[in-house]
Amino acid sequence: MEEKDLTLPPASPSGKEGFDLVAVGVVFAVLVFIIVVALQAFYYYTEREEAQAKIIAPANEQLLNLQNRQEALLHSYRVVDAQKKIIAIPIERAMDLLVEENKK
Repeated sequence: MEEKDLTLPPASPSGKEGFDLVAVGVVFAVLVFIIVVALQAFYYYTEREEAQAKIIAPANEQLLNLQNRQEALLHSYRVVDAQKKIIAIPIERAMDLLVEENKK
C-alpha cells in the first residue's frame, strides 16, 4: 500500500494566507452583526403587531353591546322596584342632587 503525504504545503512568503483569514473573519463578524440587528428589528416589529392586535384593536361586539347597555342604564330613568317604590335616575342628575344636598 502506498503512503500518502499528509504534510502541509509551505507558507507563501507574501503572507497572503493571514490576510485572507482576517478578511474572512471580518466578513463573518459583519454578517453576524447584520443578522442580529435584523432579528432584533423583526422581533420588535412582531411585538408591536401583537400589541396592536390584542390591546389597541377594537373590542368585540359582545363587549360593545354590554358597554352600550350599561351606558343606557347610567343615563336613563327607570323603575328598579315598583313595590318598594325605588327608581333609578340618570347619573348626572344624581350627582347634581348630591351636590345640592351637601350645600345645605
